[in-house]
Amino acid sequence: MAARPNFFMVGAPKCGTTALYRYLSPHPNIFLSKLKEPHFFAKDLGTYPAVKTREHYAELFAKSTSEHLRV
Repeated sequence: MAARPNFFMVGAPKCGTTALYRYLSPHPNIFLSKLKEPHFFAKDLGTYPAVKTREHYAELFAKSTSEHLRV
């Protein structure tokens, strides 16, 4: 069963979040979704968010396993 996200990377443009994503992604106990910036919580951006439903957001983490301590 897929885990729910239990940590978030939050940042502004050009602040290093892509570098952090790349540094963390090879770690065997960390699961990161393939979509790096779903903008799910950015409801104030109108039609901009790539992920609009809770179901679609949950699908981003469907391949996580119990070995992933951070999702």
